[in-house]
Amino acid sequence: MPPRQRSSVPTPPRYNPLDPDEIGRSLREQLDSQEVKSFPLPEFRGAGLYALYWVGNFPLYERLKNTHVPLYVGKAEAGSSRYGYAPDYEESKLWDRIIKHSKSIQEVERSSGSNIRLSDFRVRYLPLDDAWIVLGERALLRQYRPVLWNSFLDGFGSNPPGAARKNARSSWDTIHPGRARAGQLPHRQYTRDEMLEGVKRAIEISLMPPTEAREAAVAAFRRDRPPVIWQLAKSRDPDKRLRIFDPERFFAEAARLEVKLDESEYRIMSTTEAREAEVELLQESFDLG
Repeated sequence: MPPRQRSSVPTPPRYNPLDPDEIGRSLREQLDSQEVKSFPLPEFRGAGLYALYWVGNFPLYERLKNTHVPLYVGKAEAGSSRYGYAPDYEESKLWDRIIKHSKSIQEVERSSGSNIRLSDFRVRYLPLDDAWIVLGERALLRQYRPVLWNSFLDGFGSNPPGAARKNARSSWDTIHPGRARAGQLPHRQYTRDEMLEGVKRAIEISLMPPTEAREAAVAAFRRDRPPVIWQLAKSRDPDKRLRIFDPERFFAEAARLEVKLDESEYRIMSTTEAREAEVELLQESFDLG
């Protein structure tokens, strides 16, 4: 009997227990099974992963209310991989990180015209061995993507920028104003109205079942970005004035923020220069996991 052609022999799919998707599904099941906690959150020790969930009445997030879809996913490591320190699970690293976020929300709550309160949130956390924390955060972000406050509404998880004259306001601070050190100038790419539409679209994607259609929607969402509004001057540019690529959107947002610029502080750029700025901004593209 002639030997079979190798190309005709089937190759069953191999199971990889360390595949990021497998890890993500496992971690998501574990996190979803944890007890939902309210604030104020009693102190506890350890490190790991956590997620913040919406239960409030701000209409923008209405469809996320009482779902397993988080607004934000984060981590707190027990050690420092940068310096090679041994993990210390006796410290309250995970609790400290969550409390830092709660203070950021409370700062907005205390401001006039606040649209979020700490009571609008719940939290789940999952203590983990340090070896799994960084990988676990990435896997969870992929499972839940697009996670609004990790990707589209940037600025919540990082320290607020100094309120210097030329600092751009993050998208998070644009939608939820009130932090004292938020940037003063408009966001570099989105107007507030564009952000609101983007949030609605991201929530629709978040609630889709995990199918190829959802993956396609995530990819399209990531690609569909409005033209850049403005940027700082390049580091080697002797002209340090702001580069404004879309005057109409820039000055409309500046007026909304009650920011006034002298003509000596900015320059209007050409269409060609605007296209070059688009390429620059794509290199800093937000990460949807």
